[in-house]
Amino acid sequence: MLGDGDDHTRLGESPVGDVPGVAERIRASLGETPLYFAEIAERFPEAGFATVSRALGRLHARGELAQDRVGRHCLAGSPDAAAPPRKP
Repeated sequence: MLGDGDDHTRLGESPVGDVPGVAERIRASLGETPLYFAEIAERFPEAGFATVSRALGRLHARGELAQDRVGRHCLAGSPDAAAPPRKP
């Protein structure tokens, strides 16, 4: 642990910021256009990698994320979302 441990930061990990707030900002961005992870991270540099990753995980866990045909993140149910493969 670094410091007194109150910040819950382990050696080598980035501190986590406002995950719910960043998740909503990402959701708003994905409502405009599908984005690759790197593009999302570039739009929210102040949040940091760990917060962006956890925010995407939060959206995924809530069933709000999908991917388009080329693998970019988009909102589930949007016209950009790829159809799931058919079962044989």
